[in-house]
Amino acid sequence: HPMKKLFTVLAACGAFISMQAANVEVVVEKVDNGGIVPGNTYRMYAELPSTEHSLHAVFADDSDGLLIQSTGSFYNNALGNYSSLDINPNIIQADPALEFDSWVTIGAENNVSNNLWTIGVDYADFENGGEINVTDGAWFVVPTDV
Repeated sequence: HPMKKLFTVLAACGAFISMQAANVEVVVEKVDNGGIVPGNTYRMYAELPSTEHSLHAVFADDSDGLLIQSTGSFYNNALGNYSSLDINPNIIQADPALEFDSWVTIGAENNVSNNLWTIGVDYADFENGGEINVTDGAWFVVPTDV
């Protein structure tokens, strides 16, 4: 799919997102994890209206929070982390379950040519299988990096 530029979250269960954005479609696709990890895996992303649109940040503040949660727990591989910066395609060969780790991103599916930044987001609950609840933070890329 073109325009998969918001973020990707791979989850071990169904996932839900609350989001406000004009002309942006949030898409949830079931991914075949081949039974490598428990439960179901989903990829969640935003599809932008055209190639003339781009996304550079996912953020929240006191007025507009961001909540990403699941009906179960998010799968977290010991070799992964909260963002695609820690998804090394060479390690996936040694541990195929890493491919289904739960993480956020803008565009990049692994650490190759990935210039993702994060500020003010506490990922501790997410890293333990829980939700991402942001009231003053963001993950983003600098426009010249995408």
